[in-house]
Amino acid sequence: MIGRQFLFLGLFMLLIGGLLAMMVRWELAWPETVVPGFSWIPEPYMYNGVIPPQTYNALFTMHATIMIFFVVMPIMVDCYHRAYEYSSPEVEEDYLPQDRNFGIKAAADRVH
Repeated sequence: MIGRQFLFLGLFMLLIGGLLAMMVRWELAWPETVVPGFSWIPEPYMYNGVIPPQTYNALFTMHATIMIFFVVMPIMVDCYHRAYEYSSPEVEEDYLPQDRNFGIKAAADRVH
C-alpha cells in the first residue's frame, strides 16, 4: 500500500514539476511575452501573463526541488526498493510484516 502511495505522489508531483518546466522553457524560448492561459496570476508574480525575472528564478528553483525530492526520491528509491525486496526469492513470508517497522525498531534498539 505504501509503495503505491509513493508512486502516486511521485506521478502527481511529476505533473506539477513538468508544468513548472514548461513555464521555464516558455520564458527561455520567448522572453518577455505573454504565457497563454496564465494571465490570471496576480501582479507581483506575473504581469499580465509575462514572467518577470524573480518569478523565473523561483519557478526554476521550485522545478528542481520538486523533481529531485518529490519525484526521484519516492519513485526511484522507495518503489524500486520495495519491489526488489518483496520479490526476491530468499525473503520468507514471515519477514514481510516485520520489515514495515524496521526503522522504528532499529532506532529503539539503539536507545537501550
